[in-house]
Amino acid sequence: MFKPIPGLHAINKEFVVSEVTVDMMNRPVFDQYGNKIGKIIRIMGPVNQPYGLVSASDQVKAEGEKFFVKV
Repeated sequence: MFKPIPGLHAINKEFVVSEVTVDMMNRPVFDQYGNKIGKIIRIMGPVNQPYGLVSASDQVKAEGEKFFVKV
């Protein structure tokens, strides 16, 4: 099962996603076609609404895009 996570902001080969949980750390992130594009390398922000930092293999347009994590 895949959980959608919205992309917020991209800088070079890293981008920020929302709606993550602590157990998603180091999990692969997929695009809408099922291609692995990176992994969550850091959890940050407030405890009640954390954000994740994704390290991507290539530069990605993240704003407004949906990404997916296997849960």
